[in-house]
Amino acid sequence: MRTVAVLVLFLGIGTAATVLMPSVSRGEEEKSARVLELEKQLADLEEIHRAQTAELMQCKRRLGQAAEVQGLLRKASHAAQEALETRITELEAQLRKMAVDALQLQAEKEICRNEAVRLDGELKRVQATRDSMRRAFFDAGADAVPILVASMREHRDSAGWALPLLGDLGSKAKAAIPFVKELAALGEENIRGKAATAALEKIRAAIAAEMK
Repeated sequence: MRTVAVLVLFLGIGTAATVLMPSVSRGEEEKSARVLELEKQLADLEEIHRAQTAELMQCKRRLGQAAEVQGLLRKASHAAQEALETRITELEAQLRKMAVDALQLQAEKEICRNEAVRLDGELKRVQATRDSMRRAFFDAGADAVPILVASMREHRDSAGWALPLLGDLGSKAKAAIPFVKELAALGEENIRGKAATAALEKIRAAIAAEMK
């Protein structure tokens, strides 16, 4: 009888355990589902924190009632806030640097503008001097030819204004024909050669006109 009673008791306990196990498993499943849901919400919140502070505060209010999330949220919020403050500090530093650079560029621009004005005035003075020289040489006529030729021999750059002047002198510049022919031999591709060819044609044309 005692053995039978023990078996009955054992079977009763096993049946009760079998009945209770599904209830425990459902509780664990619900808890796991809750944990997964909270983890997903936390990941969403972290991305929102990086996007903008306004959305972070809104998420705080939305999840403020969830006691289990609040600890994780405060931790993530603190990290995001620190990152945001660091970024703001960096941006402010960049803005200050840009402002300083802008002021420096403005100062350099003003210097360049003043230099351009100065150079323009100097160029005008040089042009005025050159025009005066051209008039003086033109008025000198044939007497100016040796001076112009000597200037072109010593300073190649003077050919740019001396050759056209020789062409304008016409027949008065016939003494310069040998030298002008040397320059014309440089060819049309050469700047001095092209200018010399034009001057030579004008001198010859003036001489031919006088011989008629």
